[in-house]
Amino acid sequence: MVAKRPGVSLAALFAAAGVGADAAAEAIVAAEIEIKYDGYLAREREAAARLAELAAFVLPHDLPYLELRTLATEARQKLDRVRPSSLAQAARVPGVTPSDLHNLVLEATRWRRRVA
Repeated sequence: MVAKRPGVSLAALFAAAGVGADAAAEAIVAAEIEIKYDGYLAREREAAARLAELAAFVLPHDLPYLELRTLATEARQKLDRVRPSSLAQAARVPGVTPSDLHNLVLEATRWRRRVA
């Protein structure tokens, strides 16, 4: 697509095609940004959706962190001390790695099944 190329203006393309003379300049600029940065914006939207999922994943208040052997020792100790209420809060605890978060989801799911 020509509009994605660096140095090519969407307004100039519209002018060359003889269309869009009545379009608002802000709308053309917004459309140009959407076109040129589509891949980046899609990745950012996906990251925001994943973050929303993290915030929505509630951790049981009585989860025995010290018994969760799939988590690193440092993560178990810190999570036991902090007792986060969601995965997003757990992600902000220093010393808790992405691997620990993944294992925490698995362990919390197992714990819920066992307790229920």
